[in-house]
Amino acid sequence: MRAQGTSAQEQKSEDRGQSGRAQVHKSTSAAENREQRTENREQRTEDRGQGPGDRGQRSEVRGQGKTPHLSPSSSIHYLLFAIHYLLFAIHYSLFAVCYPLFSIRYSLTSHLSPPSSIRYLLFAICYSTFYLLASTFYLLPAVYGAFESAHITSPRILSMGGAGAALSNDAAAVNINPAGLVQIEKSELNASYSNIYNADGLFRGYIAYAAAPESNGIGVSWSRLSLPGIYAEDIFAFAVARQLSDEVAAGLSIKIFSNEVIGSEYDFYGKRKYAAGYDIGILYQFTSDWIAGILYENLNEPAISSEDKKLKSSLKIGIRFHPFESGVIVADFDIRRNAYFAGFETIIGKVFCVRIGMNDLRPTFGCGITYGLFTFDLGLLSDNNLGFLTQAGVRIRI
Repeated sequence: MRAQGTSAQEQKSEDRGQSGRAQVHKSTSAAENREQRTENREQRTEDRGQGPGDRGQRSEVRGQGKTPHLSPSSSIHYLLFAIHYLLFAIHYSLFAVCYPLFSIRYSLTSHLSPPSSIRYLLFAICYSTFYLLASTFYLLPAVYGAFESAHITSPRILSMGGAGAALSNDAAAVNINPAGLVQIEKSELNASYSNIYNADGLFRGYIAYAAAPESNGIGVSWSRLSLPGIYAEDIFAFAVARQLSDEVAAGLSIKIFSNEVIGSEYDFYGKRKYAAGYDIGILYQFTSDWIAGILYENLNEPAISSEDKKLKSSLKIGIRFHPFESGVIVADFDIRRNAYFAGFETIIGKVFCVRIGMNDLRPTFGCGITYGLFTFDLGLLSDNNLGFLTQAGVRIRI
């Protein structure tokens, strides 16, 4: 009996020891949990005390792998674009504000008649509206990425946004608006070279000759778009124009298109293909300062490669305005493509000229120098996706 009692007491002691160890383990776990909660509260307090820069770093760490990083060259490129847009916006906005004030002051101090004062005020309103719109457009990014401006063959027209429907008054009118051939004072020879968006080897060469005997105009041109060893495209054009009245002139241009894929092992692609296209142009002179132009380009929509790949026709309406003797403003609107083009040119000292414009939201600019019978032109179109289209040319009055 005493042995059984001793065993029972030993069992109770062992149970009490296990219970004590369990209580110690529970106490230790509770203490560890309290320490963990304390550390979490301290960490949250530290996080709340950190500044915006620290939170930005944490956000950046969380977003790693999702945020695109620009290379140094791309960052510089976008910075230059931003500076370019800002400078043009400031330039246009200053003109928009200053020109109306100058016109009002001039009309009041020069003792003009009421009709003349109204005319100056109307000019001021149109001028300032144009510049305000231009300043808005230059602040928008240029996001178009097609080669639709590669066909512009005149550095002068390119640097003025491609708006040439009412401006063409040199040999390049053969391809821009044939009616403009009647504006040539002497026979003229044009030549230009285009580096298209810095693409490897892709270029366009252009040469044109035009003359305006009496009230008529006649011209021929040839241009080649080439990627050496891969592709070649040629356009031969012949244009005639006639002065129908003191206000109206009309012109017709006939173009022969041809292209070839060089080195192709398939006859379908390698064989040179041909097509013919037609352009019709009209000029109407309202006053000595206002001229309107209309160009219907590729009216028959010629198919070069196949019937389902035609050159789209375009219908452009343009206006030309001379706000002062050495300045001109031009604007075109393409109805079929819903695109607009505008530009400004001013001549300094009858030798140097500066040009700026916009080609469907893409900025353009350029300059020209006249020396005797020669005029050297440079044009540049800036595309946010493709880069720069540069064009240099010479005009010779014979």
